[in-house]
Amino acid sequence: MTLYALQVATSTTSIGLSDVPLVGGLVPPAADLAVTGVRVIATSQQLDRTMLDKVNAAVRAADPELPKFPSLPQANGSHGLPQGAVVTVDYMVPGDATSTPLVIPLTRNNTQRALGRSGDDSTGVAVWVPVGRTFGPLQVDRLGAALEQGTVWLLLDASLIASGVSIGVSGLGLGIDLNDGFRARTRLSGLAVGVNRPPVRVEGMLVNRIPPPEGYDLLIEGMLVVELPQLGAVAIAAYQRRRPDGMPSLFALCQLSGLKLGAPPKFVITAISAGVGINSSVRVPTQSEVAKFPLVSGMDSEAGTPQQVLASLTQGPQPWVTPAAGQLWIAGGLDFTVFNFIATRALLLVEVGDSWKVLLAGKTTVDLPRNKASKNPLARVIVNFAIAYQSNLDQFSMDAVIAPGSYILDPAAALTGGISFYVWGEAAPGGRKGFVITAGGYHPAFRIPDHYPRPPRVGWSWARDNLAIQGQVYGAVTDGALMAGGRLAAAYDNSHGVELRAWFTAYVDAIVQWKPFSFDVNLGVSIGLSATIKVWFVRVRVSLDVAVALQLWGPPIGGRAWVKVWFLSFALDFGTHREPPAPVAWSEFREQLPAPIRINLEQGGLADVSPTEIEARNSANQPTLVSVDGFTVVTEAALPATGITLNDAPVTGAAGGVVNIRPMSQSDVTSTHKVTLTRNNQPFNAIDAGWTVTVVRRDMPRALWGKPLQDPNQALQEDGQIDGCAVGLRLQAPAPAAGPAVGPVTSAALGLTDLAPGNMPLRNASPIGPAPTPAPNSIQTITDTMAANAAVIKRRAAHAALAALGVAPGTDGAVTRYARLAGSTLTAPPMTTASTR
Repeated sequence: MTLYALQVATSTTSIGLSDVPLVGGLVPPAADLAVTGVRVIATSQQLDRTMLDKVNAAVRAADPELPKFPSLPQANGSHGLPQGAVVTVDYMVPGDATSTPLVIPLTRNNTQRALGRSGDDSTGVAVWVPVGRTFGPLQVDRLGAALEQGTVWLLLDASLIASGVSIGVSGLGLGIDLNDGFRARTRLSGLAVGVNRPPVRVEGMLVNRIPPPEGYDLLIEGMLVVELPQLGAVAIAAYQRRRPDGMPSLFALCQLSGLKLGAPPKFVITAISAGVGINSSVRVPTQSEVAKFPLVSGMDSEAGTPQQVLASLTQGPQPWVTPAAGQLWIAGGLDFTVFNFIATRALLLVEVGDSWKVLLAGKTTVDLPRNKASKNPLARVIVNFAIAYQSNLDQFSMDAVIAPGSYILDPAAALTGGISFYVWGEAAPGGRKGFVITAGGYHPAFRIPDHYPRPPRVGWSWARDNLAIQGQVYGAVTDGALMAGGRLAAAYDNSHGVELRAWFTAYVDAIVQWKPFSFDVNLGVSIGLSATIKVWFVRVRVSLDVAVALQLWGPPIGGRAWVKVWFLSFALDFGTHREPPAPVAWSEFREQLPAPIRINLEQGGLADVSPTEIEARNSANQPTLVSVDGFTVVTEAALPATGITLNDAPVTGAAGGVVNIRPMSQSDVTSTHKVTLTRNNQPFNAIDAGWTVTVVRRDMPRALWGKPLQDPNQALQEDGQIDGCAVGLRLQAPAPAAGPAVGPVTSAALGLTDLAPGNMPLRNASPIGPAPTPAPNSIQTITDTMAANAAVIKRRAAHAALAALGVAPGTDGAVTRYARLAGSTLTAPPMTTASTR
């Protein structure tokens, strides 16, 4: 087997910290840390220390001036060279003559990686070694090496301290460009500055992310925080360039605090904030994210370092601010107090573009008056809130969550809970439809749809010494159910001497469903006492508990009672067994439906038609006026369809659905949605006329259209919607096609020819003959008779007579096409009158 070992490139270029802009002037030459060389090494197999010594001996025998192959540490603790290709970085640390080279592997998954600029030559891995040394004012914690676009970089994790000011260094690197004759390069992505000398605090950061995060060609971010005794300011900004289209995006936020504007103490403005984003979009927080929304919380001094705040805004799997072509947002906010016991921060954001959204988010703190014996308020309630509408989701949302730190009477008596109100419109994607309002969540057996908010239970918990008390309540209303409940628990636990424990628990959970109507109520009480006594070497535990539970359901009404005393338990059933409700008749079920059918003009209505005219036309059962540039009309039924027909012809893509009626206990029924389209009282073929016909689908409530259930409890575990039911048609009339242009029109063509004065013909203004009136069937008469044989014979005779006089038109062609177009070009019956001879 042939062994080869190649050292294909070496560099003796030296570059140190003293060469880095902004930093180099602060590093003394005697304390300089430098890159002294870069090697690219390839071997056909792994070389241990013995084999490597033999290879180096052969190199020295061939030419003593050739550099030796380095001995590198291996994963198993030995030294040598790994199989494949590596890049090594030699560096010099003052006072350390035994620095081990940093090694960047070029082999990944048995694949060699190129070193040129073309393609992706980044290893994606930085190799780090600890340093823990100070070089002048620069504290270097560790060193790293990485390969990016043909340049080998020595990376530094460092901070700078000069004249009492701490400066964090971001992206500090020393590089050797392998594509440019081993040219030395330096980079400094950014600096973070910090001064903390109470009462003055200054923190700031400006960084150019190198390399930029995935999806970006460029990302420059900055933040500045200044706190003075009477004034504070925060500014956040970022410039982004998206990959691959290079679209630029910019956003900026700022806040000025420490103000005292208004009429103290009734109303005082303490801070003002503003923001703007261009080609930028802001993500609306969900119910669980309200407290972490950085456009509100990021302005607080306790929000974290500038690096952390910026990272929360633009990085991570779901960044808050992202580039979005054509989107523009502006924001403005206030911090204010009311009578010194209500403090609120509110931010209003409006975003427009292809989609639009409005967001009001903030935090409110309410402190009840302090008593004289305690420095703490009697009660404190902190609420984070967000109210938003998003057009792309067709969703209105309102969330309010009690934040940690809320209590009543005692800081140990913590408050929890949240309230949410959501409404989804017809255009909401992903099966979102209807509404939900909830305080504290839902019934334990309710299957929560994925798009529903999940607020925490509204509750109060208190623990002091050996006693703990907790109470929780909830309530919710959806478009299919009403539910409410609560729980109260108290426990005493004394673990000293005789271990004595006592507890009390009471609960109630109720849910009412409609369409069809049913209810389920569970309630119970449990009381217990236990004691553990140590007798010699034996621990004896004695316990006694009593529990009672009751479940009621209906209709028809029935229930079960369950009793436990110590180790004995039994259950009693009463009333009717749980069974599905009796089927209802169609006449009763139909009353639960909204309007059976709706026909809506979705697009193409005339904006200048007055409401009075629209009402008059509707009263007279006249057609709706639409634009000549095309329109769209939608038919939609309140019940799903197994098939849809247009002028008695089945519509493609509408068949195959299954329709059930749960309240009627009916399965696999047939429901046909029939649409008739006529023009001038004749069937109109929309497909042949170039119209677009699509099936309208909606998510329908499973409580109405799901399969009949044998056990009503199964409804709690179901998804509340049936996805994609066919309910109607969307008919889109195309815009008219423009004909050929008439060409340029000169001023001469628009000129007037003066006529000599004289008598004009037909000067008699009085009408002659019968008045013209519209003939009801005149359009049909024209289309039927224009190209008929009898009309053709008469027209040819007239043409021949005119030809004999020398005034005949140039042609006597067929008028079949004119006859066919008459049915579509004449929008109303023409006015006709009897001719006179």
